[in-house]
Amino acid sequence: MPSFRKGCSWLGNTLVVALFEYDTPKFVHIKSKKVGVLNRLVQLAILGYVIGYGIVWQNGAQVTENVQSVVTTKLKGAALVENSSDFAINCPSNLTMLDHTDLLVPPHEPNSFFVTTNMWITCKQSISTCGEDITVPNANCSTDSDCEPNITLRSGNGITTGDCNRTTNSCVIRAWCPVEKEMDSITALGPKIDTKNFTVLVKNSISFPRLDSSYHVRNIQRGVDHDFLKDCTFDPHTSKGLLCPIFTLKQIVDMVDDREDYYDDIATHGAVIGLSIQWSCNLDLSASRCKPQYSARRLDNPTSKLSPGFNFRYPKYYYDGETQYRDLWKAYGIWFVVEVSGQGRKFDFTRLILALGSTIALLAVATVVTDTVSLYLLKKGPFYRKKKYQQVEDTTKPSDIQDKNLDDDNESETDSVQQPLLKENPTYGKYL
Repeated sequence: MPSFRKGCSWLGNTLVVALFEYDTPKFVHIKSKKVGVLNRLVQLAILGYVIGYGIVWQNGAQVTENVQSVVTTKLKGAALVENSSDFAINCPSNLTMLDHTDLLVPPHEPNSFFVTTNMWITCKQSISTCGEDITVPNANCSTDSDCEPNITLRSGNGITTGDCNRTTNSCVIRAWCPVEKEMDSITALGPKIDTKNFTVLVKNSISFPRLDSSYHVRNIQRGVDHDFLKDCTFDPHTSKGLLCPIFTLKQIVDMVDDREDYYDDIATHGAVIGLSIQWSCNLDLSASRCKPQYSARRLDNPTSKLSPGFNFRYPKYYYDGETQYRDLWKAYGIWFVVEVSGQGRKFDFTRLILALGSTIALLAVATVVTDTVSLYLLKKGPFYRKKKYQQVEDTTKPSDIQDKNLDDDNESETDSVQQPLLKENPTYGKYL
């Protein structure tokens, strides 16, 4: 019980001190070189951080805007095709050559392009009935009762008829026949088309409409003529090559991994490659100083064991007489995705004022650090604390304060009167 009362008394006293006492700053001029140098060093450190790092290095006096961008691409190239009969099934003639119009599927995509590097072709399919691929689950049969009619088997190629094909021991389906029967061992041999030296022109236009609606920049520098684009190829090691937006496909892939056989590895089953264009533009300077930086990375998982790479199917339709046919292409290839990022910045007077205002506010830290060192870490700390902190208790009456002020005034007058006497009578001064 006494401890409870003691606690309540302490809490009450603390509240009284907090509510009914007041602290006012007191200025104490310390004539110490150590303290003075410390204060100036802390102030210089704060000024250097805010102005040097915050305003100059981090562009603290400029407003920023994310880049607004548009990308178009143009692919060129051609390659010979050998032994096409191994992967082009039921085709009337062998493929001998394919160019960029054959291999660029689809012809145009926003901010990306796909290049076919490996393939499996099933030619001259027509809508009819045929045996399902025996590798399809639940497609095997020995009698008609094993085949349920009018269903589509999972990963199947058509609709079952309810009959069993005794030759293939698979359920009969109505589909585009003959069905695709890819041989993985042939596909895994490597890319059927050498596209390493295909070239792509990547045109990138950027702007910052909020900062300056008239500011437009391209990765094709101003003053470059048509002949320059005919002969140049991107080369990060030369000033001319750095300004050229034409890449070979192998150059882009080498930014990911420059091993000699890496391109063929990913071209066999396909991959997704991101070509990154990074911009950092100062709108207070000439637009010619705003230049792109290129890099690349693989976007899909290169270590995936299940369904690795990238592939898709597409048809090519045609008629022979009144019968419609199609050639089914299963295309493996590299999907290049162009990613554009960056910022533009421009001087803003309001941002500068805010940065300078924060500098002035941070200078108060110098006072805190100097006080801490001088009052608590130096040998003369107790002396400085005694001079800095003074307690004034409000226990005297106003009349006492007025009487004391009058006494002080009288003493001052007496001192002023006696002072000349001290000067005129040296003997009197000795006895003082």
